[in-house]
Amino acid sequence: CSRESSACQLQSRLAERAAELRNAAVSRSVTVVLNHWQRPVENLLGQLRAAVASIAVEVWVCIFGSPLAEAYQAAIDLVQAEEEVGRPSKIRTVHSDVDFGVYGRFLVASTAKTAFVYMVDDDVPFPVSAVEQYLRHAVRQSSIWGHAGHVRSVDPRHAKWVDRPRMPTLVDYANAAWFL
Repeated sequence: CSRESSACQLQSRLAERAAELRNAAVSRSVTVVLNHWQRPVENLLGQLRAAVASIAVEVWVCIFGSPLAEAYQAAIDLVQAEEEVGRPSKIRTVHSDVDFGVYGRFLVASTAKTAFVYMVDDDVPFPVSAVEQYLRHAVRQSSIWGHAGHVRSVDPRHAKWVDRPRMPTLVDYANAAWFL
């Protein structure tokens, strides 16, 4: 293949990206982004404990314009106190009085220095192993992974929601959690 051809250049870029993904899996460079607004504090506690115990290198909690900001901060403080003594906390809080709607978490996630980001809505519980499971899938096939989504179709009879499938399922739009 000629080094000048666009197909050859694309093949080279894909090979480089695949190598980056394999290295990311080895380095386990994942940031978890939790977005909380009005769900019960117990949801945040469960997510934080799972994320902190996971292989993620950082856990960012976004609290944008939430009337529960003080209660969420108390939950964050509690989980930080539970973290292993002598190790720096994985938890970072991104707080604003402004409600950035559904877009704020994506904006924040775009600043992560890790190779991968796992963004999770405030109503989605996940096990400690979720980050590692998604990382294994992402290394095998570069994509946006999620646990639910929508399959688009020109024919509305074939469009459908896929809600928490047992096995990885191809969808057009991920919903409620994104690993990318």
